[in-house]
Amino acid sequence: RLCTVDGSLYPVATALAPRRRSHSPSLRPPSWLRRVDCSVPNAGMVRPSVIGTVLASLAAGARGAAHWPAHPHAPPAHAYVHVPFCRRRCYYCDFPITVVGARPQAAHEAVRRYMGPLCREIRAAATLERQPGAPPLQTVYIGGGTPSLAPAEEIGALLREVRDAFGVAEGAEVTLELDPGTFDDESLAAYLACGVNRASIGVQSFDGARLEAAGRAHSVDDGARAIALLQRAREGGTLRSWSLDLIGGLPGETLVEWRASLLAAVAACPDHISVYDLSVEPRTAYGRWEEAGKLKGLPSEEASADMYREAAAVLTEVGYEHYEVSSYARPGHRSRHNCAYWRNTPFLAFGTGAASYTRALRFSRPRSIAAYAEWVSEFERHGVAAQRKGGESVGPRDWLLETVMVGLRRSDGIDLDQLAAVFGDAAARACLLALEPAERRGLVSRSQVAGSAASDVGGGEQGQRLGCVRLSSPEGFLLSNDIIADVFVKLNTCVLPLITALPDSSDEVAPVLMG
Repeated sequence: RLCTVDGSLYPVATALAPRRRSHSPSLRPPSWLRRVDCSVPNAGMVRPSVIGTVLASLAAGARGAAHWPAHPHAPPAHAYVHVPFCRRRCYYCDFPITVVGARPQAAHEAVRRYMGPLCREIRAAATLERQPGAPPLQTVYIGGGTPSLAPAEEIGALLREVRDAFGVAEGAEVTLELDPGTFDDESLAAYLACGVNRASIGVQSFDGARLEAAGRAHSVDDGARAIALLQRAREGGTLRSWSLDLIGGLPGETLVEWRASLLAAVAACPDHISVYDLSVEPRTAYGRWEEAGKLKGLPSEEASADMYREAAAVLTEVGYEHYEVSSYARPGHRSRHNCAYWRNTPFLAFGTGAASYTRALRFSRPRSIAAYAEWVSEFERHGVAAQRKGGESVGPRDWLLETVMVGLRRSDGIDLDQLAAVFGDAAARACLLALEPAERRGLVSRSQVAGSAASDVGGGEQGQRLGCVRLSSPEGFLLSNDIIADVFVKLNTCVLPLITALPDSSDEVAPVLMG
């Protein structure tokens, strides 16, 4: 859920990393690295294979295919919707939420008021984002906040708005976040009847003392009851898949207690488990207490690393695939929505604080409901200009850096031959060179990929393939920040070819100099 609230790529990537303390390195590149002057001379003429690959990327995106790397101008086939209401603010939380207390009627009234501007944004976005012939959405993710505080009729109305505006493919993954103690058998059945087919539940811990230390609103018993409801729905076939969240490194937590929570999660038999390490952020209660010297019992960095290793050992031993830095899934149950982020695929987003990535623009909406409502009115009047005012354009070199960054977070890794086909040999070989020290330490593995997309990649012997590189689990993933930073340094010094980019206002393809 950390991956879907802020939504913009760098916060997403940082949030999905093993959660380090706020003083630890972040996956967000420093400003000097992201804004370094990369105006290097062009290495030569554009290769036809490069243009063809980029055009194929756009075409594949239009068909909703999982082409990699996804082009920044590919039509978005994924949507995140933020429902910001919570019973209370957890001590570690810096998400854009609104506290409504424990009274259900207060939450219902707040949701109904919020639905007005939210649905208006969805309708306005449809006129801007829906391209002729664009595919229907392949995934919809309703996150928060605590969306399960919303009545089922409001979730149903929200999904109808999304379906009317953008279409939702048959068999699409539709996820709803739930918190223990906020739903029962009747409301869960109503959510599933609305079209939800995947649930993500924020258990966070199976230890009552740790839940209290985190400021969570639910108890261990609440968690057990909620899990039982999801298990019954899964066994009955009305729920296709469900995920469980855990947070390690909470104040006072020991490795023995952490292992007990992991084993309890395994016993619950979820299809997917997300494991995060606590991050103490400045705008949180934890952050204020840490600054005042009052936050006690945080595990050391080495203890946190041991907890990460323990999670990998426990979960992979019982058959979960460690497919992304913080994500584990049974076969066939990877989060399709989050995989879109990790493929760096364009996606829509709606609601307070949500960040979208469409038309090579990353944009975060205002965090407060009042400011968001004002922005929606501006968006209705001025369209893309309202987004560009506070957005960040993704240029060709940004596209390369982001693609590599999220690619190295996945167990699938990066196919360097596909990377070379789009971004040129120099970029692919710069990645390979930067990863060599980590490969010698056993943190990176390299393998040949049968049937690679770029059989004619040059450099070295004719027809030589560069293969696929991936970080090892758990040690490579643990040091992913440092490894990716080394790759960024190499990529910012390599010469890149001309490739193509699609302008906002034209169907024609124009050459753009990478750099």
